Amino acid sequence: MIFKLTQGNLCETKTDYSFNDLQFEKLIVGNDCIHEMNYNVFNESFLYLGRQVSNNNSFLTFYALDTFGRGVLIELKNDEVKHGMSTQCLNTINFTATRTGEDFVNFCLGRKATEEECYTIKQFINCDFDHINNDSRIVLMARSFDTSVFNLGNWMTENKFAFKAIRYFSTKHNGDTLVEFSTEFETFAKYSYSLKDVKNIKSHAQNDRKTTVFFHDIGHADEKWWNFLQKTNLVTASYDNFESSACRGYNLLNQYIPGDVVIAYAKDIGVVGFGTVTSKGYAYKNHDINEFANSHYHTQSVQWEAVLPLFQAITMKKVNEIGLKWPVQTKQEIRYNKGTIDVLLNEIKAGFNKKKAA
Repeated sequence: MIFKLTQGNLCETKTDYSFNDLQFEKLIVGNDCIHEMNYNVFNESFLYLGRQVSNNNSFLTFYALDTFGRGVLIELKNDEVKHGMSTQCLNTINFTATRTGEDFVNFCLGRKATEEECYTIKQFINCDFDHINNDSRIVLMARSFDTSVFNLGNWMTENKFAFKAIRYFSTKHNGDTLVEFSTEFETFAKYSYSLKDVKNIKSHAQNDRKTTVFFHDIGHADEKWWNFLQKTNLVTASYDNFESSACRGYNLLNQYIPGDVVIAYAKDIGVVGFGTVTSKGYAYKNHDINEFANSHYHTQSVQWEAVLPLFQAITMKKVNEIGLKWPVQTKQEIRYNKGTIDVLLNEIKAGFNKKKAA
């Protein structure tokens, strides 16, 4: 809750700005393709799969996966959630809980998943594809919650469904719209596999693979930050920012091996350079740039070979014209023939050489 200080007293600030359903949906979901949803909204990583409007239109319903392959039912309510409404979520998740693996993915998409979509999902999850939705979760998002909803959440957890309630608050200040998301209530269910099993799946896959090419989001679309990454020969990630395999950022960077090629991109701007992962490997560190001191502690050493300033980035449109799909995750392997990738690398080199000659 945001308060206004009036004559030394805390006065509750009333919400004086509200979204319509379409605005709220766009704010939370963004585009309708498979993509990694905004980490800062949920305080964890979700991969968006699809949407469905409930029969009585009281909720906007979305399907996603978390990094452990658990099916996530996300319900958006542009108002207060009460007990009767929350039981609708249980009805929906009971319908999807029996679907696993490819069957669950196809149901969420409303069609058969393409090979490329399946590959994107496999890169995101830390379990076998066939184990998708072996366990399920519910996430409710609303302006407020009746306390009876939390009792239902405890009951759901006892019946194997993890539950999270996220409250949002919106207001106007000096002409700007401010939105705050906070987790009001969360329970954790007992799952059908252990974290040790997940680690073993990933470590075995990494030990045997050959070097490959990845897109990697630089994180901050800021020239000062990008210059810092070039100067220090790093790519980075954040997420929970703790040095543990339970943090997605830690895993993403530890999965690189020397010789991997990293194509750096800035979200909503374009591709800005490429380099090769070196044997220096992963490191956990706090950076010395004050503006970014609280993010991106996970680092991987990269020798940059050609770089561009943000204003000269190779655009998303150009990347698609070359024949490459724009990435939907922080780190995403590129599954195309070498000739297609070389076209993009040569475009970066050409821009880099032109910049040096100027």
